[in-house]
Amino acid sequence: MIRSGSQRKAYLHIETNREFTRLRKAHMKIHELATEFAEVARLSPDLVQPKYGGERGSLRGHCYVLTEALWYERGKATGWKPTYLNSKTWPEGLMPGETHWYLVRTFGQDNITFYEVCDPTAEQFDIKIPYYEGRSCGFQTKEPSKRTKSLIARVKYIRIMKNIETQVWESTGEHT
Repeated sequence: MIRSGSQRKAYLHIETNREFTRLRKAHMKIHELATEFAEVARLSPDLVQPKYGGERGSLRGHCYVLTEALWYERGKATGWKPTYLNSKTWPEGLMPGETHWYLVRTFGQDNITFYEVCDPTAEQFDIKIPYYEGRSCGFQTKEPSKRTKSLIARVKYIRIMKNIETQVWESTGEHT
């Protein structure tokens, strides 16, 4: 069937709205996942390189591991790209030799490009992060790093334990 111009536009509009809805759902999922992973990272100072201090409860130094974990767990399949800033592109926020990692996803319509950012460790900075200065690239290894594998394993373990706890409470009839 041949569609008229107005029908074609309506069809494209519906498809665009579906795509936007799909992207928005994926966006919410990755941010929920980022929150979950960040909670575990706060309890894992051993995953931080020594130069960042590794204080319990802090996200400082966790950006690479969290970004890599999120990308392997959900970002790769939903179009997110690993991106980083370095001390040359952001000297106000990073010490010489430091980098800051996060995920970016782009989508557009009618020659307009939208950028979405997922930065699970943004709270470590007191100043605005110039995400637009970031450079997209791959990670340092072809598979998740040892630290990333460890974080993913810890998150999965906690999920299992929470599920067991829920089942026990429900089986005793003492849940709220």
